[in-house]
Amino acid sequence: MPIFVRFLASAVLVLASTATNAELSSASHPIFGLASLTKDSAQGLFWLTPEATVGLSFLEVTDLLATDSRFAGFRVATLSELETLYADAGIPDINVPGFGALYGTPENVPGVEYLQGLTGVTYSVQVAGQSLAETAGFVGSTFASQVNGFLSVEIGNTVLRGNVPTVSGPMSFASAYSTWGSLPVGTKTEGVGTWLVSSVPEPSAWLTLSLGILVLAAARSSAND
Repeated sequence: MPIFVRFLASAVLVLASTATNAELSSASHPIFGLASLTKDSAQGLFWLTPEATVGLSFLEVTDLLATDSRFAGFRVATLSELETLYADAGIPDINVPGFGALYGTPENVPGVEYLQGLTGVTYSVQVAGQSLAETAGFVGSTFASQVNGFLSVEIGNTVLRGNVPTVSGPMSFASAYSTWGSLPVGTKTEGVGTWLVSSVPEPSAWLTLSLGILVLAAARSSAND
């Protein structure tokens, strides 16, 4: 499929999502692609999937926000914005350790499944019959760690665990943390991206951006023929 056709399809889906009334819904970005955004009507935000920045340090993402046109309009989400996203997804137990002081609660499972279906999963694994699906990203502002003094940043994540052994038999649990842990800002970590948000754009602004991309794509296509 020609690149400009793919961009057009992406742009149309973005505009279609803008017209919906659901608090959370899937949307697309003309650069990052289909279903790469979660439209958060309650907060007036578009959430970029952390998959787009997975494996990059917080410093690298900060540099991209300042220099890379693909990230124009995006910023790092705040802790309160992430907690509100969790609540709007129907996750009842936020920042609650739950089973085993780590795994979360069964009540969180539907909400975490729903949210991960929108935001994507940055890390997944199956071990000894148990499954783990995690969506993790740096969030909030930098701070000096009280442990080592390093300039650090928090990690917020959702984790869905299946087939966990309990005295009642295998069960599923899910957790949703806005402050699951922290790392120095220069650390690269497998399965961790960054929670980025952009103000919901006006449809006309998206159309202008998309048409500009289409013109450039068509010009490049013609040059390569």
